[in-house]
Amino acid sequence: MRHHAWLCGAIGVVSLTACVTTLPWQGASSLTLDNGATVVTAGRPPEAMGAVQYSGQVVLLEQGCWGFKGFDSTNVLMLPSGSKASGDGTGVVTPDGVTVRVGDQILAGGYGAGDGTALDAEWRAVAPECFESRRGSALVDIERDPDERS
Repeated sequence: MRHHAWLCGAIGVVSLTACVTTLPWQGASSLTLDNGATVVTAGRPPEAMGAVQYSGQVVLLEQGCWGFKGFDSTNVLMLPSGSKASGDGTGVVTPDGVTVRVGDQILAGGYGAGDGTALDAEWRAVAPECFESRRGSALVDIERDPDERS
């Protein structure tokens, strides 16, 4: 498994600096699983989010990235910062200890980013191939859908 972190740099008149996660919402990165799939992690969520819970299925998008197929759209799935590849390299374990795999039905809270915002640009920079004509859905407090467990 490879882990890619998005870094930023600035050249000043006097110095060269690099920054990592300087704003509260920065920190997006991506994981490449053993099967070649790309999974984006969203970084730290905003301080305030609504209490809406989303239900949908984890899918593999045509670009080889994980997606979230909800009621009316399929977006790039972004898991919480700190998510790691599962032991077999085909799934992801969230910071809460929930293992997620393609095909799973999940319930989660979540948030998005408006088109053209700094957050949207950060997400797209981490894995541009994933976001071709798609928006992102950053999910938090993920759990397996109890109605879909076998």
